[in-house]
Amino acid sequence: MPKAQSMLQSLKTSWHITRHRRSFVLATGLTLLAVTLSCGLGARPIANSVGLDQPSYQPGTGTDQQTIRALIDHICNLPPDAPDTSCTSGIRAAIFYAFSVSQSDIDQQVQHGNPPFAALHIYALNCAAWQDIMTRAVASLGGLVQKRAITAAQSDEVVAWLQDRQDGACAFVSSAGDVPLAPTPSPLPPGSSHSCPPVPGHEDTDVEARLLDVVNQARASAGVAALSIDPLIHGEALVHSAAMTCYGMSHFVPPGTTPASRMAAAGVKFTWQGENIGWSGIGSDWQKVMWLFNSMMAEKPPNDGHRKNILNTHFSRTGIGIYVENASGRLWLTEDFAG
Repeated sequence: MPKAQSMLQSLKTSWHITRHRRSFVLATGLTLLAVTLSCGLGARPIANSVGLDQPSYQPGTGTDQQTIRALIDHICNLPPDAPDTSCTSGIRAAIFYAFSVSQSDIDQQVQHGNPPFAALHIYALNCAAWQDIMTRAVASLGGLVQKRAITAAQSDEVVAWLQDRQDGACAFVSSAGDVPLAPTPSPLPPGSSHSCPPVPGHEDTDVEARLLDVVNQARASAGVAALSIDPLIHGEALVHSAAMTCYGMSHFVPPGTTPASRMAAAGVKFTWQGENIGWSGIGSDWQKVMWLFNSMMAEKPPNDGHRKNILNTHFSRTGIGIYVENASGRLWLTEDFAG
C-alpha cells in the first residue's frame, strides 16, 4: 500500500502544519472544549458512544467537519490538545480516501488557514456517491484494523457514523400508485433468521406527540393538510425502531422486508406510502428528535426525500415510533406515512 502510506505521511505533515496557525488552534480548542463539556468524551468509554451527533438547527458542512474531528478524537480516546497517534492519523487518512480528497485539496485548505477537514463537502453528496464512499471507507478502515492501527470496534464506529449520513442521502421516497413501490429488500444471510432481539429500551410517547405537532405545523406552513395518527402504523413504526437497535439503521429490516411489506403485514391499507428513519444520541430526547427533524427539513433538492415525505400532499395518516435505549440513551425514530 505505498500510495496509502504516502497519503498518510502527507496527511500527518499537513496536520502538523495547521497546528501552528492561530486560527486553527483557537477554533479547535473551542470545539474540543465545547464537545468535552457537553458530551464528557474523556469519561465515556467508546462502547457507549452514540454517534456524536450534536443537536443542531442549522446542519451543514461546517457542523459535520466539527463532528468528524470530535468523532476521531473520541474514537481514539484522546484528551484535548493531545498529540496525533497512529489511530487519529489513520482514521483521518481513511476518511480523506473515502471522500476522494486529494493531497492538493488538503494543502490548499491548510494554506488558507483552514483545517484539512474543510476540504470535505458531505451534505452535497447524493445516494450513489455515498455508496461509493462506504465501499472506500470499509476497505481503508479494514486495512487499518489489519495493521492494528485501530481496533475493529473503532472501525465499526466510523462506519456507523458514515452509514447514518448515507441514509440521509438515500431516503426511502414515498411510493405511489395502486401497487406500492417495494425496492428489493436485503437478502437473509445463509443460516440466519428474522430473530434479532432489540436492545432493552422504552417508548417516549410524549416526544412522539410533540413531533407530530411540529410536523403538522410544517405542513400547515406549506399549505398541506395535517396528518392524523393511525394506531396500526404507529405500532408498526415502534416495532421497527426497536428492531433497528439490533439490526442497525435500515429501511429493510428485518432482512427480507420493506417499509411497504411491514405496513401491509400490520394491516395498514394504503395507496401512497413513505418512511423516514434516523437516530441520534446527544441531548434530551426532544433535542435528539428536533435535530433529526431539522436535518430532514433542511434537505435540498434533489436529495430531499425526507423533507418531501413530511410535506407530501398524498399522505393523510402517520405513525411515529420513538424507541430509546435504556443504557446508552440512543434514540431511534421511525416515521411512516400512508395515504
